Amino acid sequence: MGNFGERYGFGIISLIMAIPLSAIGAAAADTKGLIVAWLGIVAVNAVHTARDRPWFRHRSGHTGSGWEG
Repeated sequence: MGNFGERYGFGIISLIMAIPLSAIGAAAADTKGLIVAWLGIVAVNAVHTARDRPWFRHRSGHTGSGWEG
């Protein structure tokens, strides 16, 4: 796993962003808003984690970055 730094950084940023997102969700819709905010946070992290899996690349047709030569 050569991209540990990227995964670690993404996790840290995700947790930092969770604070205001949780506050906004709870203020707007009480507990339901908080649940929706955290479901979104979990979903984004799950997709970010899954993108390194072979089955995800095969399914999405992803063969590499468009920036690579």
